[in-house]
Order: sequence, then C-alpha cells, then structure tokens
Amino acid sequence: DVSSAYGWLKSEGFMFVMLIVGFYSSLLGTTIVLKEESDKTIEYLGSLPITRNRIMTNKVIVALTCIIGMVLILGIFNYVGLIISGDFDQKQYLLLSVTPLLIGLPLFGLNLLISTFLHKTKKTVGISLGLVFLFYLITMLSEISESIEFIKYFSIYTLADTRNIITKVKMNPVMIVISLGLTIGFIALSYIRYNKKELV
Repeated sequence: DVSSAYGWLKSEGFMFVMLIVGFYSSLLGTTIVLKEESDKTIEYLGSLPITRNRIMTNKVIVALTCIIGMVLILGIFNYVGLIISGDFDQKQYLLLSVTPLLIGLPLFGLNLLISTFLHKTKKTVGISLGLVFLFYLITMLSEISESIEFIKYFSIYTLADTRNIITKVKMNPVMIVISLGLTIGFIALSYIRYNKKELV
C-alpha cells in the first residue's frame, strides 16, 4: 500500500536511499586516495616512513566506516519516522535498511580501483557518477521486459535484492557473498595497482 509511509518506503523510497548510498560510496572511492595526489599532499605522505599499503589501508578503513555510518544514520532516521507514522514490519525493515551496503561497498571498491589509473579527481568524479546512473538504468530496463531481464546481472544494484526481502522477509545469502567477494576483489586489485602507480 503506497498510501502508507512504509508502503511507499518499500516500493520507491529505498531506491532513493540506494541511489544516495551509491553516489556517496562512489565519490568516496574516487576521491579518498586520489585527492592526496590531486592536491599534491601525497608528496608529504611519501616523505614519511610509512608504506603505500598503510596509506591505502587507513583510507579504506575510513571510507568503509563512513559508508556503514551513513547507512546506519539513514536507517535510524527512517526507523524513527516509521514509528511515528504507524505500524510496520520491523524485521523486514531491518533487512531492507541493510541492503544499501550490498551495493555501496562494491561501488566503493570499483571506483577505488578506477581511481588508481588516474591522477586528477575531476575526471574520476564524472566516471563514478556515470557508473551509478548506468547500473541504475540497467536495473530499471531489466524490469521492463522479460526478454531483457538477463541484463540485470550486469548491474551492481541487482545485489540489493529488496524484492526477495519484501516477499520472503529474508536476505539472499548468494547476493551477500557476491557483494563481499566483489568488494574484496576490487580493493585487493586497488592495492596491487596503487603499489605500482607512479605518484609524482
């Protein structure tokens, strides 16, 4: 029932939440390491007795903390609003409020990897936002017709299987494994690429 607050949140609202988390995660991925290089502060970091792996690890920890924190804040904010508005399925909402992490973390990892191939944040910001729109568009197109439904497997947004949560009130463990696998894979490749990158 889209006339209720929870009904609207389930049907449309969570798509906005996932877009916001997607944009934020992508921007963090492109700028958190590359900004040092773009602003020339990497030269100072390079003069300190710390390894590139340590720089990358600290940046990744901060970024992941920010993404998880954002999802948590949005979840609490919506939860308070739903309590005020009326009854809702709390277990279902809890599962739904976690799903943005399934797309936010891989998007962060992918954009972090892309940023290791470039030297200016201006270029990467456009790429990161474009990727989010592209993945969202693929997901929307896949729902229009069964003949092109297969293209959803090319979108990170498919990992946030909200339809399964709404109908069965449980998360698909396969999507969780794929999301974590992509995140770890992208971040690991970012480490490898960053260690080989010419910073100056």
